Amino acid sequence: MVIDKIGTLSNIQSAYSNQIRKESGTDAADKKSDRVEISDARRLSALREAVTKAVKDSEDVRYEKVAAARQKIEDGSLINDRVIEEIATRIVDSMGL
Repeated sequence: MVIDKIGTLSNIQSAYSNQIRKESGTDAADKKSDRVEISDARRLSALREAVTKAVKDSEDVRYEKVAAARQKIEDGSLINDRVIEEIATRIVDSMGL
Protein backbone atom coordinates (compact mmCIF):
# COMPACT_ATOMS: atom_id res chain seq x y z
CA MET A 1 0.00 0.00 0.00
CA VAL A 2 1.31 3.46 -0.92
CA ILE A 3 0.23 6.64 0.81
CA ASP A 4 0.79 9.80 -1.15
CA LYS A 5 1.44 13.15 0.46
CA ILE A 6 -1.22 14.03 2.99
CA GLY A 7 0.29 17.35 3.91
CA THR A 8 3.25 18.60 5.79
CA LEU A 9 3.72 18.09 9.48
CA SER A 10 2.94 21.76 10.13
CA ASN A 11 -0.46 21.36 8.41
CA ILE A 12 -1.27 18.38 10.59
CA GLN A 13 -0.08 20.15 13.72
CA SER A 14 -2.11 23.25 12.82
CA ALA A 15 -5.27 21.21 12.29
CA TYR A 16 -4.72 19.40 15.59
CA SER A 17 -4.16 22.70 17.44
CA ASN A 18 -7.33 24.16 15.92
CA GLN A 19 -9.31 21.12 17.03
CA ILE A 20 -8.01 21.40 20.61
CA ARG A 21 -8.84 25.12 20.75
CA LYS A 22 -12.38 24.44 19.55
CA GLU A 23 -12.88 21.64 22.06
CA SER A 24 -11.52 23.68 24.96
CA GLY A 25 -13.49 26.79 24.06
CA THR A 26 -10.42 28.91 23.46
CA ASP A 27 -10.84 29.27 19.73
CA ALA A 28 -9.03 32.38 18.57
CA ALA A 29 -12.01 33.43 16.45
CA ASP A 30 -14.18 33.65 19.56
CA LYS A 31 -11.69 35.72 21.53
CA LYS A 32 -11.60 39.49 21.46
CA SER A 33 -8.66 41.42 22.80
CA ASP A 34 -8.27 44.99 23.88
CA ARG A 35 -5.22 47.00 23.05
CA VAL A 36 -3.84 50.21 24.46
CA GLU A 37 -1.26 52.35 22.70
CA ILE A 38 0.51 55.37 24.07
CA SER A 39 1.51 57.91 21.47
CA ASP A 40 5.05 59.23 21.21
CA ALA A 41 3.74 62.70 22.02
CA ARG A 42 2.30 61.42 25.30
CA ARG A 43 5.54 59.63 26.15
CA LEU A 44 7.53 62.79 25.51
CA SER A 45 5.08 64.78 27.59
CA ALA A 46 5.43 62.33 30.48
CA LEU A 47 9.22 62.48 30.20
CA ARG A 48 9.14 66.27 30.16
CA GLU A 49 6.96 66.29 33.28
CA ALA A 50 9.31 63.88 35.08
CA VAL A 51 12.38 65.96 34.21
CA THR A 52 10.66 69.17 35.27
CA LYS A 53 9.69 67.61 38.60
CA ALA A 54 13.23 66.28 39.15
CA VAL A 55 14.68 69.73 38.50
CA LYS A 56 12.21 71.41 40.84
CA ASP A 57 12.91 68.82 43.56
CA SER A 58 16.69 69.06 43.21
CA GLU A 59 18.97 71.27 45.22
CA ASP A 60 19.94 74.71 44.04
CA VAL A 61 22.55 74.94 41.32
CA ARG A 62 26.07 75.41 42.61
CA TYR A 63 27.48 77.67 39.93
CA GLU A 64 31.09 77.26 41.03
CA LYS A 65 30.82 73.49 40.42
CA VAL A 66 29.21 74.08 37.02
CA ALA A 67 31.97 76.53 36.08
CA ALA A 68 34.68 74.10 37.18
CA ALA A 69 33.12 71.24 35.19
CA ARG A 70 32.72 73.47 32.13
CA GLN A 71 36.40 74.44 32.38
CA LYS A 72 37.46 70.77 32.59
CA ILE A 73 35.37 69.96 29.52
CA GLU A 74 36.85 72.84 27.56
CA ASP A 75 40.48 72.11 28.40
CA GLY A 76 40.04 68.34 27.95
CA SER A 77 41.11 67.34 31.45
CA LEU A 78 37.70 65.85 32.30
CA ILE A 79 37.99 62.97 29.84
CA ASN A 80 40.74 60.50 30.68
CA ASP A 81 41.14 56.72 30.77
CA ARG A 82 39.83 56.44 34.33
CA VAL A 83 36.66 58.38 33.47
CA ILE A 84 36.09 56.38 30.27
CA GLU A 85 36.53 53.11 32.18
CA GLU A 86 34.05 54.25 34.86
CA ILE A 87 31.47 55.25 32.25
CA ALA A 88 31.86 51.92 30.43
CA THR A 89 31.50 50.01 33.71
CA ARG A 90 28.33 51.88 34.61
CA ILE A 91 26.81 51.25 31.17
CA VAL A 92 27.55 47.52 31.41
CA ASP A 93 26.16 47.40 34.97
CA SER A 94 22.98 49.20 33.95
CA MET A 95 22.41 46.56 31.24
CA GLY A 96 22.79 43.76 33.75
CA LEU A 97 25.72 42.18 31.94
